[in-house]
Amino acid sequence: MIITIMVCTAAPDGECLPDRTCTLECPASCRRLDIMVKPEQCIEKVCRHFIENGMRFVYSLRQEAYVNPSLTFWKGKIYAGDILVIGETDSFAIGKQ
Repeated sequence: MIITIMVCTAAPDGECLPDRTCTLECPASCRRLDIMVKPEQCIEKVCRHFIENGMRFVYSLRQEAYVNPSLTFWKGKIYAGDILVIGETDSFAIGKQ
């Protein structure tokens, strides 16, 4: 399945909230990656590079909730087409659309 991972390096400050449009509105701090994963893969292992570099919060835009990165995509209810936001802050919920 293909999912989208958005990596946001800037803390939400009202100007650039992590949502479906942040890669267009603030390309300097948000990057978008479309990746293919297997449902049985662990989120943490797929996103290891980002998590090791301080991006420890994983937020699902569809679920409007944080996802435990130690779960598999299937157990975390992450499905094809989902968008995960990975960042340094835990205030992504304000960026809902």
